[in-house]
Formats: sequence, structure tokens, C-alpha cells
Amino acid sequence: MKGCQVIGAGWCRTGTSTLQVALEQLGFTPCFHSRFLPYLPDLRNACYAYSKGQTRAFPVERVFGRYVAAVDLPAALTPLLLDAYPHAKVVLTDGWEPLCRFLGVDIPARPFPPPQNEGAGAMLRQLARFWWRHPLAALGLREYDHRDKPLDMQAL
Repeated sequence: MKGCQVIGAGWCRTGTSTLQVALEQLGFTPCFHSRFLPYLPDLRNACYAYSKGQTRAFPVERVFGRYVAAVDLPAALTPLLLDAYPHAKVVLTDGWEPLCRFLGVDIPARPFPPPQNEGAGAMLRQLARFWWRHPLAALGLREYDHRDKPLDMQAL
């Protein structure tokens, strides 16, 4: 199946980072998380154009087609992903047993990932790294574009 197979419909700060880790451990990777937005100009630009009415259709396939799962979505995008991927399973944060039963995969031997609790501190560190590495982009004076180099999501 191409595109999202799993859509995490939970709101921000409701265990979406934990769900992302769990889904990746179950093999649903790459998994989109909104903390990558500053590093994805295509998605950011598409969201802006769609929200301003500059385009009638959001380019779901172009933007999300490379992800197997998506969590922590901007709220307005969840219905669009559900329309584009009607066979995707929609989950909220859960433990291994109900999550694996729902997804139809084996329960791993390792414990369910603990709460990530990255909170504001980690987000501020991430933003500070972005500002330090890309000051013009952080100030909105230049668009950040990672296409000429691989984007290491773990380093964010």
C-alpha cells in the first residue's frame, strides 16, 4: 500500500511522540510528526497556500505519500489524509496489546515506549538548533531547503 497506512488522530501533547516511537518500532516507518514542519518547506508552503485559499486541493499525495504513518498532524489535515487514505487505520495512543491487535501485528517482547515527555524544553532546544544553523531561514529572510542534503530526522 502506498502512502499512510496508519494515521494518529490524537492532539498535540497527548502521547503522539510515544505513538510515533511505537509505530516505528512496529515497522511503520517513516512516520511523520509535526515537529518536522520547520524542516519541510514543501509541507509548510502547501499548508500556507491551502489555508489562504490559494489552492483548492491540498497535495496530500505529494506531501504525505512517502510516509507509512503520520501522527501529530495539524488538525485541519486529518480529514484530508482520511479522504486520501480511506483504508488507513486511525489510532490514538494505546499500549502494545490493543495497538498491535488493532494493527494486526505481533506484540513485541520489549516494553511499550515510555512517555517521551519532550515537552517545551526539547522543542526550545530544537528551535534553538534551527536558529543557530539557519539564522536567515529562522528570521523568515530565506526559505530553508534540505533537498541538497539528506534530512536526518533523528538529529532534529
